[in-house]
Amino acid sequence: MAKALEEKLARVGTLDASTVEGCEQLRKALGDKSNLVVAKVAKRILREKIAELAGELPGVFMRLMAGGTAADKGCMAKLEIAQAIYQLGAAMDGAEEALVAGVHHVQMGPTFGGMVDTAPELRGVCALGLVRMGYRDVMMELADLLADKEPQARIMAARAIAYAGVESGALLLRLKVLSGDPDTTVMAECFTALVQLTPAKALPLLERFLDRGDTDLAQEAAIAIASSRREEALGILCRHWEKDITRRESLLVPLAILRRPEAVEMLLSVIESGPEALALAATDAMGMYRSDATVAQRVLASAKSRGPAVQRAAVKALGDSD
Repeated sequence: MAKALEEKLARVGTLDASTVEGCEQLRKALGDKSNLVVAKVAKRILREKIAELAGELPGVFMRLMAGGTAADKGCMAKLEIAQAIYQLGAAMDGAEEALVAGVHHVQMGPTFGGMVDTAPELRGVCALGLVRMGYRDVMMELADLLADKEPQARIMAARAIAYAGVESGALLLRLKVLSGDPDTTVMAECFTALVQLTPAKALPLLERFLDRGDTDLAQEAAIAIASSRREEALGILCRHWEKDITRRESLLVPLAILRRPEAVEMLLSVIESGPEALALAATDAMGMYRSDATVAQRVLASAKSRGPAVQRAAVKALGDSD
């Protein structure tokens, strides 16, 4: 059985989709009993943009949905199909029906010691697809997904809201961050999405999280603030730099991400004259400027005024100037 499956998968990879015969063989493979074969065909359709077969995908998706867990263990084939429908963005008969079904789909599968939902990524990809096709009730679906039981689905809901690019989506995100989430990664994604949608309005809200006891959450808020690269973001980070010297290290990476001249000068000053531990962390943060020769040379020059540990850290982060 395993050998027969291997042969099928190998054949799917070698069929010439530019010929009528090859295309028909791939179409036939979409009906295969193995979800691995179907998944591989869907990957090819997406990668090679095989228009002759793209229209088949919604129907195959619904067939797999009807077949239950046995038809597609781990949601592997449905996920590849949903990715293709979303990324190709083509008008396909039945695409909306398939993606709406997918965004609600929960599929339990065995794992060590119990059962786990294998469909959160599928729900997220379907949400992205519904945004792309302009589904009329997409914001309602995204609101529901933002409250999903699985963190991965909530993360993708935040991404989809940002992708939708409508200011009303920021209201959902604001409610979410103010209500909180047990997963810091979900909160971080919501912070980022808020900055993308309404940066001027998002920054004051995110600043509130910088004073909270949860240092991981404060770090993610600072990074999201910095990602805006706005002048107001520099002001926020500088205020908190002066406000609490014990948390300065957590602001080094956000200051580097900000990529504003004033932030670069602050970090160079830390490297030149700050406490060694802070200077080492600042040097590491400036590693993101490795491809910027001017800034990299300034970091290396600043490090030369310090001890060997800082100098070695600068060379490791940015390369040798010699």
